[in-house]
Amino acid sequence: MNTITPLVSYNFAIAKVLAILLVATGHFFNGFHLWIPVTIGLFTFAWSSALFSTLKHSNQVNVIAFWRNKLKRLGLRFLLIQVFLFALVVLQGRDGLFTWQTLLHFTGQSGWINWFGIHNASPLGSGLWFFTLLLLFYLAFPILVRWQQNTLVSSVITLVTVVAAWWLSRTFDVGHALWITATAFVLGIHCAWHPLPGSAKFWLALAIAAALAMGFLNVGPGIRAANPALIILCALAAVQWLEKTSLTLPAGPLASLTPCVLEIYLIHTYLFMGTNWPRPLAYLTSMAAIIAVALVLNFLITQLENHLVRQS
Repeated sequence: MNTITPLVSYNFAIAKVLAILLVATGHFFNGFHLWIPVTIGLFTFAWSSALFSTLKHSNQVNVIAFWRNKLKRLGLRFLLIQVFLFALVVLQGRDGLFTWQTLLHFTGQSGWINWFGIHNASPLGSGLWFFTLLLLFYLAFPILVRWQQNTLVSSVITLVTVVAAWWLSRTFDVGHALWITATAFVLGIHCAWHPLPGSAKFWLALAIAAALAMGFLNVGPGIRAANPALIILCALAAVQWLEKTSLTLPAGPLASLTPCVLEIYLIHTYLFMGTNWPRPLAYLTSMAAIIAVALVLNFLITQLENHLVRQS
């Protein structure tokens, strides 16, 4: 079984802040070919969620207690952020709020609209496919953990999942990195039970090599068939480096954003501004607004959660 030190937990906390800021940046500069680093950021989210969930529930998963913990941690916060976004789009005067899609978004099931190509008449639901996938992972978690406890079964399932992700990414494009992100959840559980060998330097070198290979194949001969496999390899190597390195990622102001990752993820596409401004100015203004609103929302929701705890 894997073990996680406070240093590794800290590294992943900072890495997740960097990842969500990268995702927001990729969405702002849509069309600037940032989808590969954005996918690696999403992989980091999914992998770390699976790893830490597995280590926390390593012996036996109590399904009721597991879901109670997740709902307590995410449920109220998610709903309150959705209420904020509802009020925001009302103020913006956008149409389509009073549709069945809006109700679906409030349950965190927006991903099904994306995956089945259903028209989203509601202004809500932007980017929520990852949250839907996260809930599906939590639903499947007890079964996945049980399968992963046997080394042979775990290795076969993980290998089949990686191959399937590569094939599905090339065959069934849903407009975002669904298959690679889903694979990260399985890989995270596998690595929790069966830690991968290799030093931090080895995994860092492998991540760099995979990134350079992608750059060469895409820019040179224009070969893109290997992208899904190379992205998985690069992302896996990156999270392995985070897990095994003895270096401490510099925090600075990033540390203050570690409690706000969910807020930034849910609100960022709604606060892009300055469409007629110079792009650098619009980007910096948008990111400042996103971070400021996320901090305020996190503070208010945390105060409410603490009040409810004291009242119970």
